[in-house]
Amino acid sequence: NLTAGPAPDGVKDPYFATSGVGTSLGTGATLTTACSTALAVTKNNGTTTLVAGTTTSYTVTFTNSGPTSANNAIVKDAPSAGLSNCSVTGCSAAGSPAASCPGGLANLFTPSGLTLTSLPANSSITFNVSCGVTATGQ
Repeated sequence: NLTAGPAPDGVKDPYFATSGVGTSLGTGATLTTACSTALAVTKNNGTTTLVAGTTTSYTVTFTNSGPTSANNAIVKDAPSAGLSNCSVTGCSAAGSPAASCPGGLANLFTPSGLTLTSLPANSSITFNVSCGVTATGQ
């Protein structure tokens, strides 16, 4: 299982990821090995000031720099305070081999997150998001 989200208290990196595979060896023993992935999240709307009553668009990019795949990674986005009625308006995948965008317009905003079924090493998935702005300066 792989989980990505806000870093716990005391961790400077804005996002963290953990991964582990457990294999039962019988007689109550468990072998746990860590997967090798390097996940990153970037979020950008290309502006520093927003005006209430307008809309803004931003991108959220999930990147796996490898060296192994991060298939079935669970990702989510929490829009900043002052944004409302957010929706995913598009998705694009990059890399070789390329990642796979979820079918339809995926919902990044569910509390349980969104499963990325294919996120190979050296690939990324970018979601385009549109939101209404309810507060100036966000």
